[in-house]
Amino acid sequence: MLAISRRLVPTIIGGALCASLLTSAQAAVLTTSGVWTAAEPGNAVGLNGLGSDQLRWGLTYGGNPQSGYGFQGVTGSAITLPTAGGAPVLFEIGTFTHYNRPIYYDSIDSATLSVAFELGGPGGSLMAGSLDFVFGHLETLNYPGRGVSCEAGGVAPCPDLVEISGAAATQYFIAEGMTYRYDVIGFLVDGIPTSEFLTEEYRDNSAILMGQITRQPPPPVTTNLPAPNSLALFGLGLAGLAWTGVRQSQRRTRPRS
Repeated sequence: MLAISRRLVPTIIGGALCASLLTSAQAAVLTTSGVWTAAEPGNAVGLNGLGSDQLRWGLTYGGNPQSGYGFQGVTGSAITLPTAGGAPVLFEIGTFTHYNRPIYYDSIDSATLSVAFELGGPGGSLMAGSLDFVFGHLETLNYPGRGVSCEAGGVAPCPDLVEISGAAATQYFIAEGMTYRYDVIGFLVDGIPTSEFLTEEYRDNSAILMGQITRQPPPPVTTNLPAPNSLALFGLGLAGLAWTGVRQSQRRTRPRS
C-alpha cells in the first residue's frame, strides 16, 4: 500500500479551457488525453519523452528502466451535471503514474502535463480545450544512512514524493440558464483525496486526477453591465498552475529513488 498524505486538498486550476454553448440536456460524455510538455531542470540526466504521454529521466544501473511519469486519459466517460440542491458531481480526468526506479544523479524537480478535454453531447461537441498540470517531484536517497530518516517519510528504500498544488481558483459556466462551478480537486489514491502522495521504489504508483462540477446560484447582475445571455458562457479561462512547493535537491552521484 502507498503511504498517503491525508491533508485537505486545495482547489487547483491550470491552463486554458475554451467552451462552446451548452444547449442540450444535462448529460455529457468526457474524453481526455495528455502529453508532457516541459520539465525542470530541462537538462536533467537522461530526460526524454517530451511531447508524449510518458516522460522518462535518470541514469540507470543493473538493467533497470528509467524513472518516469505517465498519463492515461478517459474515453467516453459519462458526466451528468448536478441538479439544484444536489451534491457536487465528481469525475475522472485520467490516471497519473510515477514509474519509480533507482537512478544515479539528480532527477527532475517538476514536470508539466497538458491535458486535452472534449465534452460531447447529443448534438456534438459541447466543450473543448486544454488544462496544464504541474507536478512537483522530490527525488530521495534510497538509503540515506544509518540513523537518518527518509526525507519524505516512509522507510528504506525511501519513497519519493509527488505533489500537485496551486492557487485556489473558481471558474463558472452557464448551461440552459443554470450556473455551474468547475474545479480540479487533485489526486484520488486508494479512494482518498490528497494533494500529494508517496511513491514506493521499484513500483508503478498510480493516482487518479479528479475534477468536480457544482450547481451554483446565478451571479448577481450589476446596473452598469448588460444582463447576460442565458446561454452565454463566461469565466472559463483557467489560471496556470504554478508549482511552488518543490524543494531543490542537491546534486548527488549516489543511487536515488
